[in-house]
Amino acid sequence: MLIDPVALNAMFWGLVRRSPPCWFVSHADQVNTESLAERKTDDVVLCGQAVFAALQSSGLMPARADDYYEQPQRPTQRKLLDDKKDDALRIWVARDALQRLDGHKRPLLAFDHYLLWGFQQRINTIIIGGIESKYETNLEIMVFEQRKLVAVEERIVPVTSRNAQPFASELNRIISDEKLRWKGFRVVLSAPLPMLPELADSVEYIDQAAFKHRVRETINSGSLPPLGRVLRWPAAIALTGILFYCAALGLGWQQYIAARNEYRAAAHGEPFNPELLSLLEKQRHFLDTPQPQQQLSQRARIIASALSSVDHLAVKRIFVTHQAGAGNSTLGNLTADANIAFTVDIPAANITALEQIQPILASLSKQMGADLRLDTQREKSDSSTGFKSLHLLIEGVMHD
Repeated sequence: MLIDPVALNAMFWGLVRRSPPCWFVSHADQVNTESLAERKTDDVVLCGQAVFAALQSSGLMPARADDYYEQPQRPTQRKLLDDKKDDALRIWVARDALQRLDGHKRPLLAFDHYLLWGFQQRINTIIIGGIESKYETNLEIMVFEQRKLVAVEERIVPVTSRNAQPFASELNRIISDEKLRWKGFRVVLSAPLPMLPELADSVEYIDQAAFKHRVRETINSGSLPPLGRVLRWPAAIALTGILFYCAALGLGWQQYIAARNEYRAAAHGEPFNPELLSLLEKQRHFLDTPQPQQQLSQRARIIASALSSVDHLAVKRIFVTHQAGAGNSTLGNLTADANIAFTVDIPAANITALEQIQPILASLSKQMGADLRLDTQREKSDSSTGFKSLHLLIEGVMHD
């Protein structure tokens, strides 16, 4: 009988003490003075954009590797002895997230928890984890076959659960793809992703089961070399100590000289210009203010996602604006309160145009979270084939 020391350690500490709540962090912007003070007792769990993971055999790396610290490799299966060369899970953590968490409790990684939970499953399992941001959702997919990690995949879905119908449709499509690729595998959805009623028939929700026992692995933040490397070269310790001592003396003297020169320059320099401070404040305000093009891009993604769900519908043009009352747009004259519009073609049915259009408008309004109305309609006919279609101009108001 093999005993996994990582699982044994997690089970022991889970019995001895109750774990604090998880604070899931996917981006460095979530970490500031207020959030650190408010959640100082919580366990920080890094995921989403703050972490990148891939199997060593895939050869994948972060697009900007210099912005990440690579962590010690994780095994892809439980084993007592490293008797043969096996694949490994490579993990990178964003530098800015680690820097902002400096001084806080040592952060944990969601991938470590998904990995341990997957090792414990007796049947072949696909676990889908991840986290939502403001406009999109990061998915972290790990596939376990006979308690071994065989595939890792990260996906970005351009919608969140705030738009429940498009989010559920996109997630159901991904789940269907995974089931088709890995036939007979059990598929589970894990926190911090939410569960929606629309997903109940396609996936099992395990909530925070993977985080019940905390996995506290060593995190490389770039400040110190890995301990194993130091132990391999004990002679380097003495040499490093000597060099550090000499460097500390030289650095201290340089800092003293630099501070003295800065004081002299400040004492004899020009007085501070308050106009410069005002200019810097205006520049910072401009950079911190959300730009309207971000909102327009999000609206266009929601519209395109909703239109793609209607069968036999051909999208001709889409118009979005951040101001109501666009008036004479590129699609024609819109009403005063309209901030979105689009033209589409659909095959004509053997019913009146109004009877055919009403259910489509109701479905699109629900998916987009918008108030839609039909502006104009006209019937087109192909003289060569006799095929008839309806050309529709639909406008409406989309609320943020």
